[in-house]
Amino acid sequence: MGNGLRTFELHALADDPAGAALIAALPAAAADEDPAVVAQRDLASIVAAQGIAPVGAEPATFEVLASETSAITNTRFVKLRQRYGDAAVYGSLATVELDAGNAFLSLRFAVGEPAAIDLAPSVREADALAVVRDRAGWAGGASLESPGQLSLYFDEPGDRFRLAWVFEDVPAFDPSPSSIPAAISVETPPTNEGGGDPEGADPDDPSPLNDYVIDAHTGESIAELPRSMALDDQGADDLGALRRFASDGDNTRRTLFDRALNVRTCDFGLRNAFRERDQLPGDPIANPPDWPRAGVSAHANGSAVATFLAEALRRNGWNGQGGELVSSVNCTYSATATPANTREWKNARWTGAQMIYGQQLNNGSLVTYAVALEIVAHEIFHGVTQSTARLNYQGAPGALNESYSDVFGILIANWRNADIASWSWRIGDGFGPNGGPLRDLSDPARCNQPDSMINYRSFNPPFGWWNDNGGIHRNSGIHNKAFCNLMASQKQGAYLFDARSAAALFYLALSQHLAATSTFSDSRAAVLLVARTLFRDDPARADKLAAIAAAFDAVGIA
Repeated sequence: MGNGLRTFELHALADDPAGAALIAALPAAAADEDPAVVAQRDLASIVAAQGIAPVGAEPATFEVLASETSAITNTRFVKLRQRYGDAAVYGSLATVELDAGNAFLSLRFAVGEPAAIDLAPSVREADALAVVRDRAGWAGGASLESPGQLSLYFDEPGDRFRLAWVFEDVPAFDPSPSSIPAAISVETPPTNEGGGDPEGADPDDPSPLNDYVIDAHTGESIAELPRSMALDDQGADDLGALRRFASDGDNTRRTLFDRALNVRTCDFGLRNAFRERDQLPGDPIANPPDWPRAGVSAHANGSAVATFLAEALRRNGWNGQGGELVSSVNCTYSATATPANTREWKNARWTGAQMIYGQQLNNGSLVTYAVALEIVAHEIFHGVTQSTARLNYQGAPGALNESYSDVFGILIANWRNADIASWSWRIGDGFGPNGGPLRDLSDPARCNQPDSMINYRSFNPPFGWWNDNGGIHRNSGIHNKAFCNLMASQKQGAYLFDARSAAALFYLALSQHLAATSTFSDSRAAVLLVARTLFRDDPARADKLAAIAAAFDAVGIA
């Protein structure tokens, strides 16, 4: 689970004499200074005390990526990325938290210290992009324009940093034969050890968007990282429940569009969403004559998630910038030709831009995966992760990516239920094997997932559908169980956390302190760091910090 990065945490409210000395040595900051300037200065002071090795004569520097005030904690987070000259350290992140007066509150950084490495690329960006064209299946003269970022990328199998060109969010079409490992046949049945899931491993279910990492000295493809991971009106959903939602139009024609929340739902007409992806999102869903039940399911649940983002997390849409939340129901999905009567696609997916939902037969009728609020929330939260931490979708970061979507799927599905003892912990109940759930956070073993690091299974690269991208849907059960343990924490018969405080904890940990290569241990450290701020005026602060540590300890996440 190594990512080549060294981590360090510091909080002004922690009982840490060495940390207190570091904080006392920070330069004084004025309340009217630019927080980004203050954060860079504080970080430089602490980094100097900690020491970060140069690469040759090139010292480590930190560039500001973002600066935002959290309405949840009323504190300012400044996020910075480590660089050596023109090369950014892939997955590095330093987050400095300041109070309203610019006083230092917390810091967490994950930094790389590459050994001697030539920082001058031998392979031009354009030549590296040509390799990407081949890997991504861009045939003929189709134009692919994607800027490359010169990066220091930690190659885990080789246990070393490599200078690389990283190209983000490249649409991947039919892969070239060279992109399939020679030792693995494309006919090999996929390994789906997650017990069935909304994004299960499937050779005919490739990721629409990938990041590509190309060695800047040799031109070798180092890694391919998946990025895809769902007027006042009313209508019945696919379970027959009457749902209320917003539509747009007049008395003669209305469509499933919530103008206030910017949520739109379309129908793909049981077409192949892989082979016809350029036709997404499909046709607007209109009424009259009646609202189709699959559309109602996706639209009402999408609106519920958008409301949660706004009210609970103070977030402006899935991308934080008010981006339209689009869903397509009645999707099929295969890389190969399928019979015309194939209507089932037992899956759902965040494509990198929208949700697409499949369906399965139940007593002869098709039921959309969008009928389950926790599945819809899971998919949309992949979009939140994409626009914040950008956790890689393979190996340990991929399992963490999956777990955060599961965590928020459960939080959103139970949001209105104050009685934690009666919460449902199941993802996709009825869509799993034998009519069971896809996953169960309270009992991961029920869906063939581990609930402890003792049973964490490492997969050797290369990663792909054949090994569930390194076991991301399998190993996610460990972090899921830690969250379940946290929510079950009690003191004198009273629960220590409610849905709102847990949502704030995990959201701020994800969005402010995690990065592309973060692991379960990074998540534990981030949640604890956020808790020190979030509960800084809470009389139960010590009990809550102890409960968080115990929840992760119980599953072996140190």
